[in-house]
Amino acid sequence: MASTMMNVTTVSSTFLSSAKSVAADPSAPNAKNNLATAARGVTESINNLINVYTSAAPGQKECDSAIRAIQSAKHMLENPTEPVSDASYYECLDNVMEKSKALGDGMTGIANHARSQNMRTLEWLSRKLQVQL
Repeated sequence: MASTMMNVTTVSSTFLSSAKSVAADPSAPNAKNNLATAARGVTESINNLINVYTSAAPGQKECDSAIRAIQSAKHMLENPTEPVSDASYYECLDNVMEKSKALGDGMTGIANHARSQNMRTLEWLSRKLQVQL
């Protein structure tokens, strides 16, 4: 628990340093990318902290974590300002197709195991899907 709180502190400090760099020189190369990366780090660190302190029904933690991950990516997808990779259009398209297939397969498995109330497999599939995406 203490290490998770220390991680939030460290990542937040990195975020503030990145924000200071962007404020000092907004046109610096990769400054905005570094700030966005640091912001994602803070989000992930806070999500980890929430996970540590969350105790709920089986599978609840994985579902909440997946929802927070989707919500944190929403802003980046709605307001793209800079490329997030050096991949070409077709490489990105292939990556999206692969991840879409994995998402579809995972959601089918999750639905089937939720109907059969197989909580252990449901939890395992949720974790696997989160890692894949």
